[in-house]
Amino acid sequence: MVLATRLDWLLADGAPRRGISPGKVAAATLVLGGVLGGLGLWAGRFVRKGEVEARKQCYFTEVVVGARLGASFGGGRVAVVDYSREDPEEEG
Repeated sequence: MVLATRLDWLLADGAPRRGISPGKVAAATLVLGGVLGGLGLWAGRFVRKGEVEARKQCYFTEVVVGARLGASFGGGRVAVVDYSREDPEEEG
């Protein structure tokens, strides 16, 4: 009986209403949307700036290299290290 009486009182027009008004929800939604939109524009500017930087090309000057140690474009020794074999002494 008490539950039904209390429920009738809560559903009546005279009951105090608690909660957030629809106007506050709309205002909070607009503010949050504005903040997220601003962050999106700010992040987009950095992405575009990065794309422009990535498209830049670097040009190196032409370097004329003469013969060194009897080789046309190099010189010195070339060494090959093979780590695929377990024991190089076995093949040899």
